[in-house]
Amino acid sequence: MQKPFKKRGAIFISLALVILGLRAPVSAGAEQPNTGLALTLPEALTLALDKNKDIQKAKEYRNLVEGRYVEERAAALPQLAGRAGISRDRDESQAAYNKFFPVERETRNAGIGLNQVIYTFGQVDAAIRAAKIGLKTADDQLKISQQAVIKDVSAAFYDVLLAKELYKLAQENLEQKKRNHEESKKKAALGVGTDFDVLVSRVAMENARPEVIRTANLIQQSRMKFAFQMGLSSEKV
Repeated sequence: MQKPFKKRGAIFISLALVILGLRAPVSAGAEQPNTGLALTLPEALTLALDKNKDIQKAKEYRNLVEGRYVEERAAALPQLAGRAGISRDRDESQAAYNKFFPVERETRNAGIGLNQVIYTFGQVDAAIRAAKIGLKTADDQLKISQQAVIKDVSAAFYDVLLAKELYKLAQENLEQKKRNHEESKKKAALGVGTDFDVLVSRVAMENARPEVIRTANLIQQSRMKFAFQMGLSSEKV
């Protein structure tokens, strides 16, 4: 009566081992990726506000609009212009009459002018108002970009911390499963445990390995996202 049971138990163990072989990851010893810069959240936000690509584009756009505003406003201001010149010529044909007509002649001139726009049918005023509205819009866009970056960087920062904690928990869970497996093998060797207990503990141990690899990859992905939000390469974070 016991032989069929033993045979079925052996078949079950063999199938379980085959399944474990299929589920075992290629790199079972996944390690947490090495980190680069160690940043606090305020440091990360300061760095992002300086390096983020969206903020840099918003700043450049504001500089462009500000230059346009200054240009339009300058059109309504008095335009002061000055000029000066000197010319020198020589006529050798006058050498015979040098006493009466000099061979060389030098001419100097200078002038200064002031232009002021008096009336342009409201064209200059309208251009200044439009440029001022454009400057205010550029300021608003810059503030929106900064607020969006602060939100995204903060979320990415905590995603990295969460991924590291999940990796730590997965590692601790795997180590606990390893200890349980070793304990079950010792009990089986002493005759107080069964081969089935050993198999169950091994299945639990192998099932814990993929979570370690998944959380290690999650750290790498969250670091890449965090670096992108700050405008840095992932190797620097």
